[in-house]
Amino acid sequence: MSPLPYYLCLMMPLAFFIGLYSGGVWTALAPILGFVLIPLADFFVGRDRDNLSPEQEDQVRNKFSYRLITLLWVPIQLAVVLVGAFVVSTASYSGLEMFGLIVSAGVVTGGIGITIAHELCHRQTKLEQWASQLVLLGANYMHFHIEHVVGHHQKVSTPEDPASARFGQSLYSFLPQTIIGSWQSVWAFEKKRVRVKKLPVWKNRLYWYLFIQTAFSLSLGLLFTWQAFWFHLAQSFVGLVFLEIVNYIEHYGLERKKLPNGRYEKVTPKHSWNANHTVSNLLLFKLQRHSDHHANPLRRYQILRDYPEAPQLPFGYPTMVLMALVPPIWRFVMDERVLSYNMAEEEASTA
Repeated sequence: MSPLPYYLCLMMPLAFFIGLYSGGVWTALAPILGFVLIPLADFFVGRDRDNLSPEQEDQVRNKFSYRLITLLWVPIQLAVVLVGAFVVSTASYSGLEMFGLIVSAGVVTGGIGITIAHELCHRQTKLEQWASQLVLLGANYMHFHIEHVVGHHQKVSTPEDPASARFGQSLYSFLPQTIIGSWQSVWAFEKKRVRVKKLPVWKNRLYWYLFIQTAFSLSLGLLFTWQAFWFHLAQSFVGLVFLEIVNYIEHYGLERKKLPNGRYEKVTPKHSWNANHTVSNLLLFKLQRHSDHHANPLRRYQILRDYPEAPQLPFGYPTMVLMALVPPIWRFVMDERVLSYNMAEEEASTA
């Protein structure tokens, strides 16, 4: 009932700054925290499958204290990008140290930052909408602000959604599909929006996103050095890859049925993988209660619920990300789980 545990996310930018100023092995502190210590904490703390009561939901639903940490992330994200760009342009790092810093920054801007932008893009206040776009600027992925809501949420768990992984599809097949396909999807949406509303061409938001991102990235090179420019592009790429790996995990092998009228069945909790691991859910603002998020996209993170009927991941997202990077391990862990769940659903629907 307190927002304080969600401030756990602040350890990631802190880890990046420690690595930035300490060098050496410390440059990899953020991914070590995210992909070693958090999974260990999940293992020892266990899962939390409790849901708030209706009365408790009413108490916290609109509390600004829960919103505050997501809004505070805007200056934090920009500080990571700007300070990181400045320091790498003035200090001398080895190739391994620079790699560690790029991955660490990507964990912050993509792993945590885009997670927060994801929460904010579903909110209806102008402040949160703007905050979402500013956070995504730090990862050069501003089109996600549109595509996630009007594309992914409409087409999730169908062959039409580039951000939903098919059964048996490897991560390395999925990544170009989702990165390129999501861009094509939002481009088609914006072109149609401008045409239908009879707006001038420059009202296409993708033009503005591309201009802002390019201007921001080039400014880092002009203000500091071109090493800062390339550092920003590299960490942005790492960040967006982390996001898309999570997309791969969230809907792998789950499909909505096509109805006789040509439409797909309604999105329900059975179309997203859930993970109730306590610590990683705090770090990721309950993103792992993904079934409720898709069934009820306007629900704020603090009141997302667990559904017993939703498919369950064996581990939290940080561990599943590492597994996804090694397709044989991923398929060994997940394929039988997908088949068993889909078979149980089919039997239940025909009973």
